[in-house]
Amino acid sequence: MTEQKTLKGAVRLRGVGLHTGGVVELELRPAEPDSGVVFVRTDLLGSNGGSARVEARVERLGSRPRRTALVQGPAEVHTTEHLLAALCAAGVHNVEVRLNAPELPGLDGSALPFYEAIRSVGTDTQGVPPPEVRVSEPVLAQEPGEHGAWIAAIPCPEGFRISYTLDYSRLASAMGVSPAVRALATQYFDVLVTEETFAREIAPARTFVFEHEVRQLRAEGLGKGANTQNTLVLGKDGILENSLRFPDEFVRHKILDMIGDLYLLGAQPLGRFVAAKSGHALNVLVAKQISSPDALAVGRAVRESLSWNAR
Repeated sequence: MTEQKTLKGAVRLRGVGLHTGGVVELELRPAEPDSGVVFVRTDLLGSNGGSARVEARVERLGSRPRRTALVQGPAEVHTTEHLLAALCAAGVHNVEVRLNAPELPGLDGSALPFYEAIRSVGTDTQGVPPPEVRVSEPVLAQEPGEHGAWIAAIPCPEGFRISYTLDYSRLASAMGVSPAVRALATQYFDVLVTEETFAREIAPARTFVFEHEVRQLRAEGLGKGANTQNTLVLGKDGILENSLRFPDEFVRHKILDMIGDLYLLGAQPLGRFVAAKSGHALNVLVAKQISSPDALAVGRAVRESLSWNAR
């Protein structure tokens, strides 16, 4: 029998929030069966008591730009996707995540430090079957317009699979980038998500931004903790003050984010997710559709559209 898992012991990490720029102390602790992933804002415990807890569930999603945010009462946690992706891949169902700030540390911009921390303490089975999230009907989430982003989720007997197409070719042309940079603007990657493939192919992929976006982010009060060592910055002539870990690192990071966002379903989803140009907003929208009681009706409504796209 497959069983729920938690950590064998506690493990701590320390870093800077990519958007807030604040120093964050984070601790992962073992948790009881069926408790799920729960964030605890230790900086709020004195004033808010139990309201300092935020469950990593679809129902707790808040709307924040360029990252995944969870809200429960007065407590919020931001930029949860990299840790959740590592927990998903490691099969950790139950964990208490204690942090003293609203945003998780960005570390090196990937999920690898989180995954390595989990592996350093190991996991324990808990004698209870895990929840199952299975895509039994097609689901489609898309943005309007001819060039809009989209995600389709379809049944997949082999497990959890993601196929992603990244396409910034129109933006790259408008920027007047070099041919080498233009080659980075369109990427495709397909992966059957297992712990082994995640650790090797996905976890090391870092977050990225175009150079012209940096000023806009700062104007919005974001990216205060980002730098060229924890964020890949793509300029007209290439990566600034850093180098790629993979030739297609950008698309791999998009898959990393999707894994983390989909883990808000409470389990690793069994299904194939085919996506183009999508980000956090569509990731969580498709998660909401899958978790909704009306998901089957939504699936039937888009079945013909998905069949057409598959031709």
